[in-house]
This record gives sequence, structure tokens and C-alpha cells, in this order.
Amino acid sequence: MKDIVRLMLGVLVVGVLAAGVHLVSQNKAVVVNTGAESIPKYDVAQEKTIQGVVKAVTDHPCPILGAVGTHLTVKTDTEEIEVHLAPAAFLKNYGMAIHNGAQVSVTGVPTHFGGKQGLLARVVMAGRETFVFRAEKGAPYW
Repeated sequence: MKDIVRLMLGVLVVGVLAAGVHLVSQNKAVVVNTGAESIPKYDVAQEKTIQGVVKAVTDHPCPILGAVGTHLTVKTDTEEIEVHLAPAAFLKNYGMAIHNGAQVSVTGVPTHFGGKQGLLARVVMAGRETFVFRAEKGAPYW
């Protein structure tokens, strides 16, 4: 009986690792045309890092993410910018939480969509925690 459980656990671990390798190896960005405006793609060459304070954390339908997404409003020294993190369910599934008032460093790609400046986040550092939403080449982990 113990051998069967070990075998099943081994198969599960190998499957999870294979899925993770597949996700990390994906470096394609999908561009969806919504008619009037195309969804911005993640272009690693355009990455920048901003630092600031979280003024708001909101979940709302997001055409960039294609789902209800979690967004941060970050106040830097020079601007207030909306940071697109990931679908809200992704953050919830992994117990990720970033709070108002947190000092953050966000690495991502600047975007302009729906008349608003924004940032598609790849990595967010808040305190001692680091949240990674995209692979190094920009493919989302969700």
C-alpha cells in the first residue's frame, strides 16, 4: 500500500514539475484585438522598475487580463499609476496579498490602454515578500 501511495505521489510531483517547466518555457505574448484597441503585449525590452506606495488595491473586470483582475494604484515621486497584476483568482489561489500603504518596487512594462497609463507587472516586491506574476520573458504564470 505504501508503495502505491509513493508511486502516485511521485507521478503527481513529476506532473506538476512538467507543467511548471512548460509554463516557464512559454515566452509568447498574446495580442487580442478588441475592435478599437489591441490588448498590449508584454515586451521585455520595455521593462522598467518603479518604486512607490500602494494607495489602493482593487479587483475589477480588466480587458487587459481578460478576467477580474487585481490592480494596485501606486504613488511614485512623480505620478500615480495603475499596476495590472494578474487575475484575482490567481492571487487568491496562492495566498498573495499586497496591502494599502505598502512600500513596493514593481518591475513591468509600461502600457497605455483605455486612455490610462498603466504597468503590466512581472515582479512586485513588498517588504520582505517578492511576488512573481510572469516569467523572465513575460509569459504570465496564470
